[in-house]
Amino acid sequence: MNNKPKFTTDQIIEALRQTHGLISKAAEKLGCSPRTIYDRKRGSEAIQQAIDECRDEIIDHAELALRSAVLDRQPWAVALVLRTIGRKRGYVERQEISGPEGKELVVNIVRRPAPSEDRTISGTA
Repeated sequence: MNNKPKFTTDQIIEALRQTHGLISKAAEKLGCSPRTIYDRKRGSEAIQQAIDECRDEIIDHAELALRSAVLDRQPWAVALVLRTIGRKRGYVERQEISGPEGKELVVNIVRRPAPSEDRTISGTA
C-alpha cells in the first residue's frame, strides 16, 4: 500500500496562496477534498503558516478599510474602533476588573459571626 501523499506540501501551499488561504477553494483547485488539506495542515507547520499568512493579509486589508471608514467619520466604524482599540483609553461598554498588573483579582470573603441576640427583655428580671 502506498502511503505517499498525492499532493506535495509545496503544491498545497501554492494552491492556498492562489486562493488567498481559502481551504475549500484550494482543495477544488487541486482536485481533492478540503478534509485532505485540513489533515495535511495538522502535520505540517509550513501549510499552517501559509494559511496564517493569507489570513493576516486579509486582516490587513480589513484594517485599511476600517481606517478609511473612520477617517470618513462613519459612526459604525468610529464606535467599533473605540470599543476595541480604544479600550486602552477608557472607551468601554463594560468595566473589567482585575488584580494588580492585570492579573486575576483575588477576593477573600470573611464571614463574621452574627451578633448574639440578647434574649432578656428590658424591664424584667
